[in-house]
Amino acid sequence: MSVLHSVPLRDEAKQQAAAIGQADIVVGIPSYNNARTIGHVVRAVQAGLAKYFPNHKCVLINSDGGSKDGTTEIVQQTRIDNLDTILVNHPQFPVNKIVTGYHGIPGKGSAFRALFALAARLGARACCVVDSDVRSMTPEWIELLLDPVLESGFDFVAPLYARHKFDGTITNSIVYPLTRALYGRRVRQPIGGEFGFSGCLAEHYLSKEVWDSDVARFGIDIWMTTTAIGDNFKICQSYLGAKLHDAKDPSADLTSMFTQVVGSVFMLMETHEKVWAQTNGSIAVPSFGFHYQVGVDPIRVNVDRMLENFRLGCHDLLAVWEKIFESRNLTELLLIAAADKVTFNFPDDLWVRTVYDFALAYHRRSLSTEHLLRAMKTFLHDVLWKPLQKLWENFYSTMDNLVVMALIVIIGWLAARISRWAVHGLLRLIHFDRFAYRVGFAQALARAGVHREPAAVISVAAYYFVFFVFLLLGLSALESPVIDTFITQLSTYLPRLAVALLILFGGYVVSAFVNRTVLLAAVNANVQFARGLAAAAQTLVLFFFLAVALEQAGIGQAIVVATFSILFGVVVLALAFGFGGREWARDILKRYFEKPKQKSRRWPEPEMDEISHL
Repeated sequence: MSVLHSVPLRDEAKQQAAAIGQADIVVGIPSYNNARTIGHVVRAVQAGLAKYFPNHKCVLINSDGGSKDGTTEIVQQTRIDNLDTILVNHPQFPVNKIVTGYHGIPGKGSAFRALFALAARLGARACCVVDSDVRSMTPEWIELLLDPVLESGFDFVAPLYARHKFDGTITNSIVYPLTRALYGRRVRQPIGGEFGFSGCLAEHYLSKEVWDSDVARFGIDIWMTTTAIGDNFKICQSYLGAKLHDAKDPSADLTSMFTQVVGSVFMLMETHEKVWAQTNGSIAVPSFGFHYQVGVDPIRVNVDRMLENFRLGCHDLLAVWEKIFESRNLTELLLIAAADKVTFNFPDDLWVRTVYDFALAYHRRSLSTEHLLRAMKTFLHDVLWKPLQKLWENFYSTMDNLVVMALIVIIGWLAARISRWAVHGLLRLIHFDRFAYRVGFAQALARAGVHREPAAVISVAAYYFVFFVFLLLGLSALESPVIDTFITQLSTYLPRLAVALLILFGGYVVSAFVNRTVLLAAVNANVQFARGLAAAAQTLVLFFFLAVALEQAGIGQAIVVATFSILFGVVVLALAFGFGGREWARDILKRYFEKPKQKSRRWPEPEMDEISHL
């Protein structure tokens, strides 16, 4: 009792506790300027106590830090008027309230100290504390935090949340890994904010001389968890679902919180050295509550100039880091700082060694505690928070555009399938395959290795064309300047390319018609090289249409025109020579081959036998 009466409490709080006398359950809510959210928290607490503990005498205590926005008045006035809507059986006792300030260092830990003292005065069997800014709290939280203490004999209940991966940076990167590695208990949220504990553990907390340290501020959560583990109390955790609370900008709000929480972690490492020195491995703790998937609030963060700040820290804090890090670790940090954006990577094992280097520096007092923790905060901010913040910032800023793009692409896929079906049906209706066979298009596809009917080929082309158009529309929804420029240039070129492809197709049809026409005419005229003449005519027509198509597409226009002109001139000359100079050419070739051959000077030519054909 001497410890209990040594805790400073305000007179009105003592009087209210004395008037109540005894309580089975105490629920504490620390607050400071939380008028916007505390009303919901108070209603959830009242509903939870009335619904799940109707036969217990319960007290709600608000330990306020001097709010100026009417927080305490809201706590006093908030009540649930119609319990019939949520309850089957009415509670036997009303929920009493104590609203008070606290003495000591301003902070959450001092508020908790007053709650512990009042719970001890009331002789509470089970207690819990909840944050005053939680927007997702439900009455079930009260059951999950208190029932393991009342019904299962646990002394400490830690929360287990569904959280956004960027929420709880200190927890995920430092506090949880260290707690698990040092004390061998997998308590996932050691600094969660909502805890259940027995009246016995509350009195044990009061017996500790820590209320002039960082424990009186933000260090209270990790101190409560570690003390329960280190002093061998029975611990568990309860799944509460999503914790949605007032968002905080890490760069603006976490400086003091970081130094106080991590400072408490390092202090507790010294306090419980005998415990963690004998710990090997880790074990899971009992878990209560039904695990289910829930949506969580997105976390918007800012990570500009991450690499520049990290490099600046390496330059400006090098003298400090030399006193903290082992030479091997410092060398690796400097090498990482010299890397560019593409190759920058912070290995996990180096991060572990870095955290332990800070812990050893704290233990050896290599620097003043304040300077050491601020150096660690700067290091963590530049190396860990900023990359996560940048990643989320980029993802969040484009989320709406990505959703629009996905919808456009899905619509385009459906439109493409419909277009394929419609084009194929239309072509079959007009007997396009017969026409394609007559003009030689079907044969050309077969020679190219495409063993499908021409109508199916055209319908597939229509499918990809429509899908490609919708894909471009989807990409434009991203509102990226680079993509927009590319799409603009491509959209101006695609019509010309489409016209060029149509010209090529028409040229192939015309060339096949010319081939058949020339072949029939040459055969009727008894021309000996009728097939060669037809092939030459078809080739000439194809080259003509190819030149027109390439010019339409804007591909090497001058070279194409010159090449076609030369080729056309050569073919025309060859045809003219073939039709008009056949007799003259035959006489020249005859005289050339009938010249008497000169005899060799050394070897006489053998006499040739005269051979005549029958």
